[in-house]
Amino acid sequence: MLAQQDEQGNTLWKLQAKSLQGQSGGKQAEGTLIEVEGWLYRNGKPILKFTAGYARAHSERRELEAWGNVRAVSSISQARLQAERILWKAREDRLIATGGVIIQWGTLILRDERLTLDTALQRAIGGD
Repeated sequence: MLAQQDEQGNTLWKLQAKSLQGQSGGKQAEGTLIEVEGWLYRNGKPILKFTAGYARAHSERRELEAWGNVRAVSSISQARLQAERILWKAREDRLIATGGVIIQWGTLILRDERLTLDTALQRAIGGD
């Protein structure tokens, strides 16, 4: 289990994986989590649960990316998301989904190759 907190000590994300592939070169270390279950948080509360084949976190940029049959569910709106890849930008409260994106809000289903949404999957955001 891996997790990151913000400056106030609130959890930003938690990731659980079956395995980790890593490499280091000099002062840089990089790792990819495999067979991932993750949770994205807002104000210290979990609002999105996802599964993916792979994930990687960028702690300094406060970004998390997941790819490989990503499936997510919002604990706020109950919306469901499927995509090949997501990039979550915690500082902007934005999730960018790409590759065969399907978002379902109740009976409304939207399909696209790229969608930008808020973290809770409550609204699509234009202009990105």
